[in-house]
Amino acid sequence: MRSELLTVQLGGGMNDGDVGALIELAEPAAIGGAWTWALFLGEKPSPKPRDKNGRVIASTDEQLKDELQLLARLMREIFSNPETTRDAAYFVRGYQQAYNDYAAGPQEVLKNSNR
Repeated sequence: MRSELLTVQLGGGMNDGDVGALIELAEPAAIGGAWTWALFLGEKPSPKPRDKNGRVIASTDEQLKDELQLLARLMREIFSNPETTRDAAYFVRGYQQAYNDYAAGPQEVLKNSNR
């Protein structure tokens, strides 16, 4: 789905069967998974149940239904109001940067902080 405000992509992992949505906001620029945007609303995502091989147990249809319900909520509670959209975008950008810093490790964060 695409509009002037945002682009939503639904996709799945071939290896683990996980289905999710990626939301890209045009202005202010921000990109993140639907659950990252839901964190702004105080949601805590639950890990999806997996089998012993690490594949998601829920069917693709069930996962799509859940993602579409989450997207509908995000549209109502975040993207219908310009101020809330802006605040959520800055939250998502900060969350992504913090996650990237954490994943890079302390040495990389210190190196980047001198820029």
